[in-house]
Amino acid sequence: LFPYTTLFRSKRVLVVDDNPTNASLLADILEPLGFEVLTTESGREALRQALERPPALILLDLVMPEMDGLETIRKMRSYNEMDTTRILGLSASITGSERKQAFVATCGGILAKPVQMSELLQTIGRLLRIEWEMAVADTAAVPAGDASVMVTAFPPAEVLETMRRIVERGE
Repeated sequence: LFPYTTLFRSKRVLVVDDNPTNASLLADILEPLGFEVLTTESGREALRQALERPPALILLDLVMPEMDGLETIRKMRSYNEMDTTRILGLSASITGSERKQAFVATCGGILAKPVQMSELLQTIGRLLRIEWEMAVADTAAVPAGDASVMVTAFPPAEVLETMRRIVERGE
């Protein structure tokens, strides 16, 4: 699906976003790369899941109801089980209030939404010490008379539909 490969033992990633479409899209990007991806829509549930099965990385949205990303990080960091977990913050805006600036300062990295795949993979690589390699694209030449036609593998229909809805909303 994506032109990146790496060799690593599967790493658990927890995606925390109150918008299930955003969480699903991130999972759709990371799972084909070999990550075990768990998702949740709340900071409280993220804390519970992370303590139960500590992930290598948490992708955490700042703005969520009940317990926002900053409060979630502060609670997580109070537990020894979370010492080695890296946190990548996600926010539609990474400038502004003191609370946002505290969130940015607390995360191991921060990405603005909409997340760009190259930035996401570069930041994950830095946080988890993963070296990405470009893979040969999944294409095959099909003879057609004197010319060759390239056949390319496309994402599954449900991924394309999710992407279409996100674009229509302007995200």
